[in-house]
Amino acid sequence: MPLSHARQNPAASGAPRPYGELDAFESVEALDLPEPSQKDHDRARDLIEHFRHTLSEKESQGDFGGMAACYLHLGDAYLAKGEAEKAEAMYRKSLALSRLVRAQAAWTLKRQ
Repeated sequence: MPLSHARQNPAASGAPRPYGELDAFESVEALDLPEPSQKDHDRARDLIEHFRHTLSEKESQGDFGGMAACYLHLGDAYLAKGEAEKAEAMYRKSLALSRLVRAQAAWTLKRQ
């Protein structure tokens, strides 16, 4: 199952969660994905290096939206590498920053 599809699944049980929560699963470990191949592992390692570098640039620029995107991509890469706990931590950071960006945008619109 593609990861982007997993992020878009509706809540599997009962009550809906606030917009942007990990709706379909309690954690990414619940995805029960197959073990990554060596090629997947190597590609994920390269992506992690790339997005860590990009994240550093976005942090120095104060670009919270860019930081959120980097954390999302890092989560995807860690998940592809088979490191579900690290992936979940990255997704949660991305979610928190995305909410911050959304709140800042709403505040800006109200002031206009």
